[in-house]
Amino acid sequence: VFALIFLSFAIAAIWSFRFSRRARAWPSVRGVITESALIPHPKGRGNCGVQVVYEFCTPENCSGNKPGGATGTLFWTSTRCQAFHRRFPAGTEVEVHYNPADRMENCLDPNDSSGTKAFVVLAIVSALAVAAILVSNGGID
Repeated sequence: VFALIFLSFAIAAIWSFRFSRRARAWPSVRGVITESALIPHPKGRGNCGVQVVYEFCTPENCSGNKPGGATGTLFWTSTRCQAFHRRFPAGTEVEVHYNPADRMENCLDPNDSSGTKAFVVLAIVSALAVAAILVSNGGID
């Protein structure tokens, strides 16, 4: 089980790192936050989520129906959650980075690596748990 957890977090960390790296090379346009909401943990725990919805037009396509983006992020602490929510309030103009080949692939901050760091930490913890279990059981036969 811990090996699968490790693999999941390792894959997520790699995907997150590669996405951020690609997104830094994308063009950007101005957009606007249309919705920003704090989503408390359903069981009242300290962590929470933020749902941010935004609209933007690209030079290639700017009709009346603006393509949008949404970011739903779960934070481990309410402090980080509230900071993210304060950073992107509704009505705020933002810079949206988008993939010219697929405008639905977009982001607000390609330099934010906090998600990648969290996945790396979780992958390391999971790997240590797997190693501890293997050592305590006498290794792999």
